[in-house]
Amino acid sequence: MRIDDSQYLQSRVGKGADPVAMHQGYLIITAAPAGSEALVGRRLLGAGALPAGDYRCEFSIEGWEASVDVTLKPSNVSGGTYAPSLSILYIDGVTAKSTVAGSNFATATAQTITAPASGTIKGERHAVVTFTVPAAQTITFSVAAGLAEFSGR
Repeated sequence: MRIDDSQYLQSRVGKGADPVAMHQGYLIITAAPAGSEALVGRRLLGAGALPAGDYRCEFSIEGWEASVDVTLKPSNVSGGTYAPSLSILYIDGVTAKSTVAGSNFATATAQTITAPASGTIKGERHAVVTFTVPAAQTITFSVAAGLAEFSGR
């Protein structure tokens, strides 16, 4: 499912001798487990305590020339160990060109996951962050103390 993330995206194009575009935005939940479908389309930051299940946050990287960075800092992790991953998808939006695993989530601990977005014959158009919250556990990214964003060039 494609979500219009334009209201959460900022872009800057340099002037003169600095023709570099910088993109950044909030991670938007594009897939959530059964029973939590109301979370789809909401920002990960401020979505409340996410219950057990598989989560996906996809965003466009069309036209980007360098790396993709995702910064995640949960404000609360209720037990267990599980980690996010960042995948760069080919133009079909399904096939992963590359995947980078993050570290296990820890309360109030920020991590940045970086993946290259170099051009290929098939082309890259999307990046996706995925993670699975184990049974009987939750994770929260509060607006006051959490981070859930992407950036790149």
